[in-house]
Amino acid sequence: MRYYDPKNNRLIYIAEHASPEYWDRHWETQDLRKEITKKHFDRLVIPTTKKYLAPGSRVLEGGCGTGVHVYGLKQNRFESIGVDNAPETVRLAKEAVPEMDIRLGDVLQLNFPDNYFDGYWSIGVIEHFWNGYDAVLQEMQRVIKPGGYLFLTFPYMSPLRRWRTRRGKYPQAELARDDAPRHFYQFALDHKRVAQTFEQNGFTRVAVKPFDGFRGMRDEISWANRVLEPIARGKSMATKIIRLIIATLCRSGAGHSVLLVLQKTK
Repeated sequence: MRYYDPKNNRLIYIAEHASPEYWDRHWETQDLRKEITKKHFDRLVIPTTKKYLAPGSRVLEGGCGTGVHVYGLKQNRFESIGVDNAPETVRLAKEAVPEMDIRLGDVLQLNFPDNYFDGYWSIGVIEHFWNGYDAVLQEMQRVIKPGGYLFLTFPYMSPLRRWRTRRGKYPQAELARDDAPRHFYQFALDHKRVAQTFEQNGFTRVAVKPFDGFRGMRDEISWANRVLEPIARGKSMATKIIRLIIATLCRSGAGHSVLLVLQKTK
């Protein structure tokens, strides 16, 4: 279920609370080493990192899950470290791929020195904090070197979602409370507000890239979800190519998430 918060121009997703136990269940798989080390069809993390950082750069993924991207960055000659707060996931990932540097930790209080990383990937993390991501931002600002890059992704208020809010497609939420509603999962955030907040805290906006139009169409348009469901379930190369084409064609208007590339300036 989704609600619209007009004060902050964001959607509130009510599902299962995104606790460490939830993520342990979410990332569970039968052959974890195979899942982590197999060749992934990555058109986001590796190409973006290579565009802004030189090989050998030290890169953190905060909220890394099983460490798929941590491993991919390592294979592409980056010094990659992953941190996650789901203890069983971290334990199993370390056992499955001992050559990968993945650690139990909290993005609200990172156990690294100041100005330690050349780059920091945050993939779908900041939207899960009901009371805001200020503490996450401060830690990002602390551990990234001056001149280093933050690669920040989150679900956002795409043109399609903004159009649906104007048509009253989401019930409006009452937010006169500090504690999260039961089963709060995440927000879809106003990316301009997010970028402005980071710019006020020592970062410069470098690039804005919506992505995942396939999921955005499925989430927001019921007939599209019905049509695309068989393609979503497909495992063949043909269905993967079709998903990619749809995701690319629809990303500008209906992307589920957005990537902000931000450079630390002070």
